[in-house]
Amino acid sequence: MTRVDVAEKTPSPARLMWRYLRGARAFLGLMLVLELASNGAALLQPLIVERVLAALQTGTGLSGPVFLLAGVSLASVILVGLSSFTLGRFGQRLVLNLRRGLITRLLRAPVPVIESRPAGDLLSRVGSDTTLLQHTLSVALVHGATAPLVLLTVCVILAFQDLTLLSFVVVLFTAAGVAEWFVLNRLYKAIDAEQERIGRITTALQRILVAFRMVKAAGTEEDEARAVKETTKQAYRAGVLAAGFDAVVEAIAAGSVELLFLTVLAVGAIRVSSGALDSATLVAFLL
Repeated sequence: MTRVDVAEKTPSPARLMWRYLRGARAFLGLMLVLELASNGAALLQPLIVERVLAALQTGTGLSGPVFLLAGVSLASVILVGLSSFTLGRFGQRLVLNLRRGLITRLLRAPVPVIESRPAGDLLSRVGSDTTLLQHTLSVALVHGATAPLVLLTVCVILAFQDLTLLSFVVVLFTAAGVAEWFVLNRLYKAIDAEQERIGRITTALQRILVAFRMVKAAGTEEDEARAVKETTKQAYRAGVLAAGFDAVVEAIAAGSVELLFLTVLAVGAIRVSSGALDSATLVAFLL
């Protein structure tokens, strides 16, 4: 069996991931429900705050909205905690299934296929790479499934509040999303490069340790150390590059939120002063 044959028989990434989720699909469904519930509770709070402010302005009963806000806030905290715990547990289950699958495929693979790959790279795939997937795929699966629904719900709620402010929100978030997507592509490439260098380091050290007596007898310690240290420098550079891209993504996210807040506040204040928007609605919109 050639490497081409193995590649042809390898299922698509989506099917492979769905196969690894076989024992955790019900758990994934529960986690999605918790994630949606926690987001729903968070979205309800600004609407209840609007009712509290309206009650203050009109002098009507205030206790009902306040108690409702306290109850929803408490429920939101509990749901966020449960969602975070289930997400972490799901990540561990995902890594367990991935490692089991990788170990099975490695042991059943033909000898030429295994010998054509560096041993350190294979060890890295089972070890550090799957740990990295725990923090990326688990979050991507959950947030990727719930984010569109939450975003659509937010847009619908904001549309009922004020269409003018919603248009500013959509434009700014779209611009920030495009900028983040552009930088994230480079971030993922830098992370891949770092992981590839780490695999090289593991391979080199394994080779040295297996033939440690020969290395000592030949007196090539300095040459071997120099080669491995050079690879560690390359991994360091790739890691620094990834950290830089990650910082840019964080800056774009934080800057877009700040710019959005200031823009909505300025435009909302103008609309409140003109009588086109109620102050309670503006506060709810900002929240």
